[in-house]
Amino acid sequence: MEYLKEKEMMISRMRQALCKIMDDEGNSLDREVISACRRLNFALNEYNELLRRTIK
Repeated sequence: MEYLKEKEMMISRMRQALCKIMDDEGNSLDREVISACRRLNFALNEYNELLRRTIK
């Protein structure tokens, strides 16, 4: 369960960083934003998979 909390915190930090980048840059097509979106998507997929296994 601790691992899930760590993943949740990581996802939260990534979301905050992504929002900051988008606010600072104002361009959602910036390479840095696209890269951050991909990392966040990967983390969300991993977190959802962990939740799915935990609930079973």
